[in-house]
Amino acid sequence: MSTQPGARPQTRPPVDALAHLELPRLDALTEQQVRGIACVWNMRHQPLTAATAIDLGVRPASRAGAPVSWYPRACRRCVHENAYAALLRHAEQCGDGCREDAGGCDTGRTLRHLMREHRP
Repeated sequence: MSTQPGARPQTRPPVDALAHLELPRLDALTEQQVRGIACVWNMRHQPLTAATAIDLGVRPASRAGAPVSWYPRACRRCVHENAYAALLRHAEQCGDGCREDAGGCDTGRTLRHLMREHRP
């Protein structure tokens, strides 16, 4: 990858931003949300398709008392909104300067990147 003089190379965020997003409890979701057909946060948004769904990564869960792997999905708008909420929660507790600058640490920068990447 070539960069122009003085330009910073693009890098992947060092922290897994999706892990910072708080998901609803599995037992509080509809079958469509559990199966990834509907947004995990808001079922009223349009049904998810392979082209529109944001994969939130595998999550450990329990269903009927047994451990399962869950693959939640969401719409772009809800990922953006929940990344913003996660950034606000993080900034309140961050000791690395995120109160003054939302990009004060790796987690803050990663959540900001996630917000930009998934703007509605």
